[in-house]
Amino acid sequence: MSLENLPVTPEEVCSRAAVLVGLQPITSFNDTDRDEVVAAATLYETVVASCLTAYPWRFASGEMILERATDDPLDRYENAWHYPQLDNGRALQLEMICQNDLPIRYDIVKNLIYSSADGDTDTVAHYQYRVEEAYWLPQFTLYVIYEMAATFADS
Repeated sequence: MSLENLPVTPEEVCSRAAVLVGLQPITSFNDTDRDEVVAAATLYETVVASCLTAYPWRFASGEMILERATDDPLDRYENAWHYPQLDNGRALQLEMICQNDLPIRYDIVKNLIYSSADGDTDTVAHYQYRVEEAYWLPQFTLYVIYEMAATFADS
């Protein structure tokens, strides 16, 4: 697969996967008369999220200083911070939470991150996020194609 021919849209990724298992290529998710198109449109984002969080891919890793929650926790924890919110939605997975470059222990409940770590120190989240197809590594693109092909074969 040359870099010039890499799929750069969800439909192109799903089309390659469909061809792998002997189905017709997919040009649009709007062609709902075909079962494979319905399966692709329904399951694609789930498969991509699973692939992105299966390994700490550096091209899909980010970090940010967490915003502290205004209400203190009631019981087991001293402090709470808001879960990382990104322009394209919520971070897919937290890799680590740190203060002063050292990992801290934490729990996640709904949209808050709880810890007994210092509430006055900057708290940094390291996370995985959804990257557009045009910015995927070639090996990751192939990984998603294979996972989508397996999904088509299973369905």
